Amino acid sequence: MAIVTFRPDLTEGLIRLYNEDGAFCPFIAHLTPKLFERRIAAKPIFRPEGIFACIHEGKLAGVVFTTFAPNDDKSGFDFSTGLVDGLFFDESRPATGGELLSAALSHLKSRGAKRVIGWATEGGYPFWRDLYCGSEPVMHVAARHVYEALTHAGFAKTQHSVALLARTSGAPPKSRFEYEIRSRPAPRDNFWDGSSWYDLWPMMLEAEIEGVVAGRLGWCSLPATSRRRGVRTAGLYSLAVDSAFRRRGIATALVEGCFEEAARDGAQEILVATGIDNLPALGVYKKFGFAEVFQMVGTRLERL
Repeated sequence: MAIVTFRPDLTEGLIRLYNEDGAFCPFIAHLTPKLFERRIAAKPIFRPEGIFACIHEGKLAGVVFTTFAPNDDKSGFDFSTGLVDGLFFDESRPATGGELLSAALSHLKSRGAKRVIGWATEGGYPFWRDLYCGSEPVMHVAARHVYEALTHAGFAKTQHSVALLARTSGAPPKSRFEYEIRSRPAPRDNFWDGSSWYDLWPMMLEAEIEGVVAGRLGWCSLPATSRRRGVRTAGLYSLAVDSAFRRRGIATALVEGCFEEAARDGAQEILVATGIDNLPALGVYKKFGFAEVFQMVGTRLERL
């Protein structure tokens, strides 16, 4: 068994491994060579020296993706915080995961990382938007072999999220109040957001009260997820209301606006993820018929 940095000739094996590993879940998009080149390899964040592959008997047996967290203004990297954002290997060979993580952590430490985010929301989704579990890709809870490899390497669970799905058809609930909802392309004008959303077109809805933005919602069409599911699917990836304007129906109005806009765009379903104990958000989503479809977990290594 040998650990090497990523090379173009390993692409075919990586795609095979990814598709086999994610075959169980209809929200893990089917990867093709064209999709890999457009959505992963073309990203400015993609650096082969931080992607490690395990070769066993001449075949690719596993791969781990690493990078670094964004700095405060998202113009570049914060090298004090490493990211492990994707670990794929044959669950019948658990040692593979350990060997890959050992190489990944050595690399991140050599570049100055003092802690490592393990496939969690706070990592900022560098690689897998619309490819793995929607617009907020975190490790699927069913990937037990991956979770065990991370915990064996010292990572601790810091996140437990639930993914919910709803149809855009039907009459969604109305807010008790009337708000002006404005729609615009979500900002992608910095290094990190431009790379994270590469080849996707996220939108931002804003609710205004007397000229003040009281709440925002982000959503995006998910073409690769849609092809895997055979249904036009959109992802609701952020929802926030300013503390001064809560309990006034703003979140409901924003989600209603998302349903209307996504439906006009052709989406038949909307996928959203939130913390499993985020009761306010879950209460809003329940009004719109969202139901659980899978769960995700994220981890962190506090000291490298």
